Amino acid sequence: MVEIVKLYNAKSEAGGLPKLEIGIGITYRNTAPLYLLDGEDRIMISEALNLSDRLSGCHKLARKSLPNNRSVFNVFVLQTISEETAAGAMEEFLVRYNVNGICLSEDAFEKLRNEISFSTIEVELPLLWGKERVVLHSGAVPLSADVYQRLVVREATVPFVDPQKLQLKEMTTRRYFELCTSKVIYDYADKMVAGGG
Repeated sequence: MVEIVKLYNAKSEAGGLPKLEIGIGITYRNTAPLYLLDGEDRIMISEALNLSDRLSGCHKLARKSLPNNRSVFNVFVLQTISEETAAGAMEEFLVRYNVNGICLSEDAFEKLRNEISFSTIEVELPLLWGKERVVLHSGAVPLSADVYQRLVVREATVPFVDPQKLQLKEMTTRRYFELCTSKVIYDYADKMVAGGG
């Protein structure tokens, strides 16, 4: 889907049209969904659907603060209030930036990590506040007997920031995961995993 949007946007930009933006959220829950009945129609509800909706979103504050993201990454998660203020509901208050990106929940990443083999590399790359340590997990998913789809997942730490100035206060212990879509990152991960870094 992201590749289709990129192709569409290249044509739109050439024609002077506005770009299309999407955000994708992928989550996993080891529980069956529930159904509500509306006459003959079944409406599926689940915690996974609610979370994937949050993961795919782009908060107004994030969009305003990061209008021209020049990073090779498309997903950022910021914490703007303290744990005490959130009173145990921090997930509801995280500020998400997901423009043409794919955000995985921690459960989805752990499920993926149990199903395929990842090589993990750590590098320093330019991010929001200069160069930061970036953890990349590189692996391949079998699509058929001899066809594989490469995946690179960025594991990142949620920063606690001042919501007015978007200045970094400290890094939290919360993590988030982005399924990378940039060819630059895939090429870089291939080089590092092959021992060329």
